Amino acid sequence: MIMRLLILIHRYIGFAIGIVILLWCLSGFVMMYVQYPEYTRNEQLANLDSLDLEHCCVVPEDWDEDFSFSGAEIESFLGKPVLRVMSGHEIWSINLASGELVDAIDGNVARSVVERRVGSRIDYKGQIERDQWTVAGGYNAHRPLHQFAVQNDANSEWYVSGTTGQLVLVTTRKERFWNWLGAVIHWLYPTELRHHVNGWSQTVIWLSIAGTFLTLTGLYVGIVRYRKGSGSSYRGWFLWHHYSGLIFGLFTLTWMVSGLMSMNPFGALSGRNFSAERQNIRGGEMNFGRVVSGLAQLDKDQIPADAVRLSSSMFAGKFAWIAWNAGGDSVRLGGALPRDQLMTHAADARPQVKIRSLGLIDEPDAYYYSHHDIRTFPVLRIQYEDAERFYLDPVSGELISAVDGSRRWARWLFHGLHRGDFAAFARQRPTWDLFMLFLMTGVTLGTATGATLAWKRLSRWARSRI
Repeated sequence: MIMRLLILIHRYIGFAIGIVILLWCLSGFVMMYVQYPEYTRNEQLANLDSLDLEHCCVVPEDWDEDFSFSGAEIESFLGKPVLRVMSGHEIWSINLASGELVDAIDGNVARSVVERRVGSRIDYKGQIERDQWTVAGGYNAHRPLHQFAVQNDANSEWYVSGTTGQLVLVTTRKERFWNWLGAVIHWLYPTELRHHVNGWSQTVIWLSIAGTFLTLTGLYVGIVRYRKGSGSSYRGWFLWHHYSGLIFGLFTLTWMVSGLMSMNPFGALSGRNFSAERQNIRGGEMNFGRVVSGLAQLDKDQIPADAVRLSSSMFAGKFAWIAWNAGGDSVRLGGALPRDQLMTHAADARPQVKIRSLGLIDEPDAYYYSHHDIRTFPVLRIQYEDAERFYLDPVSGELISAVDGSRRWARWLFHGLHRGDFAAFARQRPTWDLFMLFLMTGVTLGTATGATLAWKRLSRWARSRI
């Protein structure tokens, strides 16, 4: 009786979501090689104009010097120096040549931003709130966006912020095509669903829970049915489904569970925000008064000739500017942080917890490594007795990554199981490709045979009703 019930549950859940799980598998192949469009820091830097501070630096007189924020940057915007102040999902841009606030970028100004960077003909597609590639919350500070089609070999589309005039995204025809087959399907990411964050999140979570239960019941039934006889009693598609489930069912289960964990269901792996530790490292608040003082003391002769951006930094109570060039290299103006000061003050990030080890590393470890995203080295690593880890940028002294208990679980339950990067050797190409392709092919076989069986049964049922 129980076995019959489990078979029925497995069957009808398969009817409901079998095609979704099959699409998750097929889109996973694409996501191995094509990532969702993102405008990385290095791409930003490569597309910036050279920094010209000849007419710098005038700031608004009516801004509160105690106004605190997360960071500030100076860039050239259409030939004029601009200070950008970031706080959460808000960005304020100040023209340092006039002290006026830069806002409400119109289509003509946005076109000028694109024309300075491309030599091809561009077509203005209009002002948009969001589309498939800009639906994420990270673009909220820049809405509305100005969209341009660039008539080049890549058929690029460029998006310019309607609030700051920054270039915030570039996509290519190839990226867009493959992501319709990859991330959009895999993440259930159509614009209208993803726009409603809670609804989208709950949809993915409950589908993942259903998929996990489907896999568990299938594994149990498959193992019991195999043990009762000498091999499988099934034939045809059922035989393929039985054996592929027996061989690859455990991997299917790990991917279902790890996919569920990626959504941080019910706050299970949220972790803390490390704001207190970040403040301890900074030794004070980043506020407008410090930036104004930093501008007044800025020695333009120290700025490298190839600098395209200055970013603010606070370490041990001292404000500094970090200069970046188009290649992504950075240098701290006024001199590098002394190594002994870096080590000594970094230890104060969590003064109540004993440090197990502290030092610069040049190679990846289990929690700080490059996979689809790129990590920079060297980095200062602090390992605590309670197993937490902090990673600091040795140029700025800023906290760039941290691992607490929840993030440690997320690293293994999501990144390790879902992406197959549980060890350094497993991330090496082509080892990773061969390993993942083999497992994904087996899992896809199991889901494809299950979806085929569901389709056949539903087709028979539909014909019987005609």
